[in-house]
Amino acid sequence: MCKDADTVEPAAVEPGPKAAGADGGTTADPSTSIGGAEFDLLRSALYHDMRASWFGALHRASLFVTILLGSGTVAVMGADQPFFAILTGFAVAVVSAASLVWDFSGRARDHMELKRRFYTLLSQLEAGTSGRDIGPQMTLIYADEPAIFYGVNAIAHNAAVSSLYGDGGRRLAVPRVRGLLRHMLPSSAANFPYKI
Repeated sequence: MCKDADTVEPAAVEPGPKAAGADGGTTADPSTSIGGAEFDLLRSALYHDMRASWFGALHRASLFVTILLGSGTVAVMGADQPFFAILTGFAVAVVSAASLVWDFSGRARDHMELKRRFYTLLSQLEAGTSGRDIGPQMTLIYADEPAIFYGVNAIAHNAAVSSLYGDGGRRLAVPRVRGLLRHMLPSSAANFPYKI
């Protein structure tokens, strides 16, 4: 996930102000800003976990619908009602095609791999590798990421704030409709300002 924002633009993807630590890493005061490699890595890992779960659920649902509608029981029910048989055949074709074209299982696998890479860097940071050394590796991972869904990113941001800062730290406002459609609408970072 792109680095998180701070105060200049709500939910922009530029890094926020950070204070350099003694080891070249970064620290942040949760009362004024959110930042640092630890936060960015955790937020990114949580984002990819949420996206992997979404695509995994879509893949399982598409398999279930395909198997259910393609089963012999449905075929027998369709024998008496030709329209029902045509409708279920069409539904099987649509669901199977969607699963193949949008590659739900492949996308879930990609997000799991990105999550693993971010957690690997987070463990290196916790083991003492400086934030300055982690930064270029994060940039390489960012280059491999698919398009960002900012609704999911905002929820991941809030989860990372809760995990690292508890009740402190600035959270992003996630409108109800955008929260419900977070995996379907790419949206814009500007749609998720900081809570006041």
